[in-house]
Amino acid sequence: MTEPNTENERALIDSLRRRLLESTPDLLAIASAEGRFVWLSQSWSTTLGWTCEELMQGPFLDFVHESDRGRTLAEFEAMMNEGRVALQFQNRYRHKDGEYRWLEWNSVVDGSGYTLCVARDITARKEGEVLERERFRQMQMAEDLVGLGHWRVDLKQNRPYWSPKVYEIHGRDPETYVPNLEEAIDAYHPDDRQMVQDYVAAAVEKHADFEFEARVVQPGGDIRWVHSRGVPEVGQDGEVVSLFGVFRDITDARRLEESMRRSERMASIGTMAAGIAHEINNPLSYLLGNLQMLEEDLAELREAGDSEALREMRPMIEDSVAGALRIRKIIDGVRSFTRVEAVKAVPVDVNDAVHAAVSFAEHEIKVRARTALDLQAAASVLVDETQLVQVLVNLLVNAAQALPEGAASEHCITVSTQDEGDFVGIRVADTGPGVPAEIRPVIFDPFFTTKPVGTGTGLGLSICHTIAEQSGGSIELEPTGAGACFHVRFPVAAGEATAPDVAAPAAPVVEGLPSLLVVDDEPQVLTMIRRATQKMFRVETAESGREAIERFVSGRRYDLVLCDLMMPEVTGIDVVERLAECCPEVLPRFLFATAGNFSPRGLELIERHRIGVVRKPVDIHGLRDRLRERLREVGPLR
Repeated sequence: MTEPNTENERALIDSLRRRLLESTPDLLAIASAEGRFVWLSQSWSTTLGWTCEELMQGPFLDFVHESDRGRTLAEFEAMMNEGRVALQFQNRYRHKDGEYRWLEWNSVVDGSGYTLCVARDITARKEGEVLERERFRQMQMAEDLVGLGHWRVDLKQNRPYWSPKVYEIHGRDPETYVPNLEEAIDAYHPDDRQMVQDYVAAAVEKHADFEFEARVVQPGGDIRWVHSRGVPEVGQDGEVVSLFGVFRDITDARRLEESMRRSERMASIGTMAAGIAHEINNPLSYLLGNLQMLEEDLAELREAGDSEALREMRPMIEDSVAGALRIRKIIDGVRSFTRVEAVKAVPVDVNDAVHAAVSFAEHEIKVRARTALDLQAAASVLVDETQLVQVLVNLLVNAAQALPEGAASEHCITVSTQDEGDFVGIRVADTGPGVPAEIRPVIFDPFFTTKPVGTGTGLGLSICHTIAEQSGGSIELEPTGAGACFHVRFPVAAGEATAPDVAAPAAPVVEGLPSLLVVDDEPQVLTMIRRATQKMFRVETAESGREAIERFVSGRRYDLVLCDLMMPEVTGIDVVERLAECCPEVLPRFLFATAGNFSPRGLELIERHRIGVVRKPVDIHGLRDRLRERLREVGPLR
């Protein structure tokens, strides 16, 4: 650089330097080693509102924000003592109006011990950063509320960006894991991976948006369902430079959807099973009834004279009766589990419910374990029968599925009942591996399951817990040395009286027998019931509900009426509703023969008119006892 030759030139250059320093928007300053400004450019006054003289009156720390003074002093001392250059140091200076301005400094100490400083007002930039952080925070909050995350893949650098929610969905720690495109695709379930690759390829090659649902496998093996939408970002050269999209965790929604599908399938199966049970009940009724009457006739024949042929017939008939009773037991289990009427708490024999549940779950149990029953409870419980059976079936199936197939002789599932004061306790225990301590606190949570994907919904124990609590009871997993033991408690039915069953003596064949009308659309059922009761009643039959109504309208009356509930065209309910209009006094003499699938309409009629119930398939011994009991309740016609 050429030095000025004359005094005038030097004076002119000094003047230009001062004007240049004064006109620059940057804040120029010279500070002494004592921490005071000794010279300031005019831009200081413009920026902070103070005059340069006011800023130079005391230590510059007087104008620094209290929270920044320690850092500022430490930086200044390091420069003075170590000769260090301060680059892009930031702190806040007080404006004359009381607000603070952010300044960014570049400073150096010269050889004379003074500090030369250049500062710049970066308040607008800082406020923008704060606003950007707030927007990002709000976006994260919004994403968290809907389970949403966003991502971007820079195709040039092969570098994905994940928002915090995307890390969470992948089960990765954002502090330690750096995502890349290959690993991001490999994180998908093997069955979904090719689909994802095809969508990405189409986005890059065809500039196509994409949307799909797929499974992400976390490092620990947990699977999360995600809904992904993405768009390609095109550069100036027309090529796709990046992909941007959003990620939403839909695992809970998928589980709920699958649960609803299963529930719909179960409802359909239940409806079908209930229909099949009803169709089986009618032929089973006359099969069982006729076999039981053959037993009685055989006993009378043997009294008259024993023979080899009669001795051979007896075990055959006994085996046939036992088989029919076993079928009835299975049908009762199906009926209890598939019943669809409204939930109604009634006194239920816990031991009967256990037998029904074991029959219903037998197909799952028999290849895995033996079943042991220890049924000591004497009191009935107040609960909906269907729900009680459902709880027991869920516990039995869970216990069975905890055991290996093909080792039934080595394992046992024990069901015990006992009276526990105001409650009846039921325990279902197995000899399986038990429940690990770490998952015990969450086993009753909805959708929690240790079964493989597609094997269970994780709703079984949750449903058991809900039913038990809503019924006024409880369920818990008891600590055991081996296996698992679930203890369920239901409240005892208040005021119940458990009287011993005393069979009434058989009615003798005498003149003036009470009358019985049997209404059923199955001729074989009518024949069987007439044969079974003809020594007790004068029996008449009607093959349809319409025929029964016509008899009553014409003035006929009967001591008792046994009417099938489910008949074509005119049902048993239709019969009762019609007779309630014309001759309501006969309704207390009615008994419905049914498998037990009562609609709310049927339940209301039964309660209002005190209609008795006989369960199908009919056991003739139970039928006779029920008819005698009903006749004692209402008395014979006068």
